[in-house]
Amino acid sequence: MQEDLDGTLEELETLCAENRNIKRLEEGRLKRFGMKFHTLVKKLSKVPAIILNKEACRRYLDALERGFAEMLRMAINTRNLIKEDLLQAGGNAPPVVVPNTVDHRKEDPIVLEELIKMAEQLANKGSTEIERRDARLEELDGELFGLRDMLAVTQMQSKATHEELLKVFQNARCPAPTQGETEDEFDVLRDEIRTLRVKLNQVASGGPSMFRPTPMPVMQLQAQVNPYTNQAAPVPPVNMEELGRTVFNMMRASNYMQDQYIQTRGKVRNVAFAEPPELVC
Repeated sequence: MQEDLDGTLEELETLCAENRNIKRLEEGRLKRFGMKFHTLVKKLSKVPAIILNKEACRRYLDALERGFAEMLRMAINTRNLIKEDLLQAGGNAPPVVVPNTVDHRKEDPIVLEELIKMAEQLANKGSTEIERRDARLEELDGELFGLRDMLAVTQMQSKATHEELLKVFQNARCPAPTQGETEDEFDVLRDEIRTLRVKLNQVASGGPSMFRPTPMPVMQLQAQVNPYTNQAAPVPPVNMEELGRTVFNMMRASNYMQDQYIQTRGKVRNVAFAEPPELVC
């Protein structure tokens, strides 16, 4: 009966063993363990005390996760250093060490009640920060998925546009002729020019038979007269109508040959200086 009222070290060890490795995010579990642990240590601290504050703090920190415990130790040391600096700056003497109080030594830097309170505060802040971080991560995930969808649509549109441009270029651009094809085209052009030159020479030399000038009557009469006779022959009359027709035919034939020469020369020049015909793809 007396052991139930005062408590035992076995109960404290059993409690610590049941609540081993408490994480910072387990705020409810941490508070339940802190209430039971503080009640049991308070019983064991009665006169005659079975456990000291230093041992109680060590057992409490051992029940926490290693990272969480190290964070608490760093926070305790920082707080004590700030307190010492404030006391020295104010010119106050260090407090007298009494039982069950903090002596600000490295071995016993904080009382159990303050340690439990600080641990619960860190757990509360940690859970709030984790919730905010999780919410922010969810928002970022949504934005990331949206960006991925936009990127996929943009890539598909770019690919379709690229394919259309390639088709347009292939339809608008003909393949460049090879060196052999170009030489063959020039050979054909040379043959055509030579043929046109031959035709031009034929037109210039002969021309059509209908435009050939007929021999003049005067020349025919002179051919009939014997050049060796010494007798005086009368001069035959000249047919003016036939003479006019002959002159007209000669002038017409001359104009025709000139026109043919000009047209043929223009065709030859156009063929010689024209660009090779475009190949149909």
